[in-house]
Amino acid sequence: SDRIDAQQRAVDALQQRAVDALQERALDSLRKKGDTAAVKALQADVEADVEDIVVLIDGVDVDVTEYAREHPGGAAVLRRFHGKDASKAFHAAKHSKAALDRMRALQPEAKARPVSRASKLFTAEDRSQVHKVLGLFCLGHYVVRIHRGIWSADPTGGLRGPNALMWLLPHALLSLSSIKFHVPRERIAKKPMIWQEFRMHNIIFALRSFVCAALASTSLHASTVTRQRAAVGASTAVLASLIAADVATARLREDASETTTGTMPYWAGASPSTIRRFKGFYAYCQWMATLGCLANGNPLWPLCIALPIQLASLLMTLVRKGLLTARGYHLLYTASLCVPFVVGLARGGAPFVALTPAAYALLHTRRRLGRAPQWKYLIWAPVLLGRILAGDHAAFRAFL
Repeated sequence: SDRIDAQQRAVDALQQRAVDALQERALDSLRKKGDTAAVKALQADVEADVEDIVVLIDGVDVDVTEYAREHPGGAAVLRRFHGKDASKAFHAAKHSKAALDRMRALQPEAKARPVSRASKLFTAEDRSQVHKVLGLFCLGHYVVRIHRGIWSADPTGGLRGPNALMWLLPHALLSLSSIKFHVPRERIAKKPMIWQEFRMHNIIFALRSFVCAALASTSLHASTVTRQRAAVGASTAVLASLIAADVATARLREDASETTTGTMPYWAGASPSTIRRFKGFYAYCQWMATLGCLANGNPLWPLCIALPIQLASLLMTLVRKGLLTARGYHLLYTASLCVPFVVGLARGGAPFVALTPAAYALLHTRRRLGRAPQWKYLIWAPVLLGRILAGDHAAFRAFL
C-alpha cells in the first residue's frame, strides 16, 4: 500500500511539473510579445489554480475554485473577488441564464445534492435540446452509412445524388450549433477539454469534409465536366479550410508554442513513448484526412473523416463533466480515427493504399521544413494544383 501511494505521489508530481512547464512556456511567449497585462492575468490564473476561490453572491458563499479555469473571462477575474461580495459585478455582467444556473450549481446546497450521470448531459445552454437531437441523429447516421458502405454492394453506403445533401445538412448544423456553448478561451492544461480555438478548428474541418462529401456525391456518374468542377471545388474547400484555421489560430491562440493536438494533455502515468505514438498518429491522420477529402471519389470517405472530428467534441464534453477519463478520451478518439482506414481498405483498394505513404511523405516534409505556416502552403500548393489538373482522371474514379 505504501509503495502504491509513493508511486501515485510520484506520478502526480510528474504531471504537476508538466503543467508548470506548460504554464511557464505560455508566460515566456507573452513576455516576448511584450503583453504585460496578459502576463499578469496568466500569473493570477496560476495562483488561482493552487488557492481556493470563494466569492459571495446574493448573500451566499460560492466556491468557484474548480470552475475558475473554465471561466470564459479567466480565473483572474474571479480571483479579484475572493472573500468579497461579487453580487454587483456578477449581475452587471449580464450573465446568461446558463451562467446563472451554473452559479447556483456551485452553491453549497446544490453541491451537497447527489447529481446523476444522466443529468450532467443536459445543460441550460441547450434548453431546446436541438444540439443533442442533432448529435444523436449524426451518430446513428454514421453507423448506418459506414455499415452499408462496408457490407452492402454500394460502396458509398447510399450516399449518392442530390438527396445526399439532405443527410449531410444535420451534420453541418451540429457543428455550427456548438457556437452557443460557453467554452474557455484558454486550453485547460490538465485534461483534454474544449477551448475556443479547438472548437473553431473542429467546425472548419468538419464543414470541409461535408462540402467535399456533397461534391463527391453529386458528381457520381456525372459528366466529365461536372467531375472536373467537383475536383476544383474540393481543392478550393481544402485551401479555404487551411486559411480559415490559420485565421482562427491567430485570433484565439494564447500560447504560440502550442498546437491543437501536439500539446494535448494526457493521463497521469502515460509514458513519453506512449504520448509520442499518439501524437504521431494524430498528426499523420490530419494529413491523411486532407488527402481523403481531395480524392473526391467515394463520398463516404469525407463523411468518415468527419466522424472523429465531431466525436472529439463529445468526448471532451464527457471529460469536462467527469464522465470520461483522459485515457478514455485518447483511446476512443484514436479508435474513431481508424474508421476511415477501415472503410478505405474495405472499399478503396489500391488507390487508398497509395495515399497512405503519400500522407507520410507530406508529414515528413513538413517536419523537416518546420512549423511556420508558409511551409504548409508551400507543401500543399503543388498537391492542390495537381488535383485540379488531374480532374476526372481514372485513378480517382477507381476509388469507387
